[in-house]
Amino acid sequence: MPQGGLIFVAEASGDIFVSDLGGDTLQFWPIPLGHVEYPVAVDYHPSQDLVFWSDVGLLDSSIHRANPDGSAQRTVFAKNGSVIDGLALDLTKDRLYWTDTGYDEIGSMDLDGSDNRVILSDDLDEPRAIVIHDGTRKMYWTDWGNAPKIEKANLDGSSREVIVDSQLIYPNGLAFSSDGQTLFWCDAARDRIESVDLNGENRQLLLATSGIHPFDLAVYGNRIVWSDWSHRALGYSDDGGATHSFIHDYVFERPMGIHLYPGIL
Repeated sequence: MPQGGLIFVAEASGDIFVSDLGGDTLQFWPIPLGHVEYPVAVDYHPSQDLVFWSDVGLLDSSIHRANPDGSAQRTVFAKNGSVIDGLALDLTKDRLYWTDTGYDEIGSMDLDGSDNRVILSDDLDEPRAIVIHDGTRKMYWTDWGNAPKIEKANLDGSSREVIVDSQLIYPNGLAFSSDGQTLFWCDAARDRIESVDLNGENRQLLLATSGIHPFDLAVYGNRIVWSDWSHRALGYSDDGGATHSFIHDYVFERPMGIHLYPGIL
């Protein structure tokens, strides 16, 4: 298990980038992988030292994994007609969860692709981002269909509950605060980043400006980081959204999913 923190970014042009968190600045490099068409979501399993990503092709989507040095690359899931926009690892039980906007479902499987099962398929329109809360054993996801919302449920799909269903258009990324008490999301249509507690209360608007177009986000201490299509860069704020800046506009063309591993704290 790596001691230092890592941040992974899926780039639509066909790369998965990674950077150490230990330095004064982020220095990204592409993981040397075989053919990758259009990566969207990315996640990392620290104890297994495996990077997972979804690849959304023209006809189907697939899920792949590899070591951070590009070795041991393999496909663990593929399905015609699927559009896998969200991935989330359950590090406690070593399972991978995903959202599929092609079949409008949420599923899970073991890390090698076995024991593949659909968990939810009712009343899903366009499920997108998904995260797993290890402490509460809940999954949270966004749906940017005709009735945009953020929901939560047990990991088997039971006890489903809508926690946010107002003033949303395209809720994309999801991330927990470092203490696990706050849920953040970005809305690509409203160009804003907001947060609530785990029950959907105490909603706060953190950043709202027409100058951003966030796709996904990650949170590390006081820093919020998001992939931004307008700036072809990563945006970040260290003060709860009061001010923000951009980094690495020379690296990315269309940054997609982000995952941040904080390291051994």
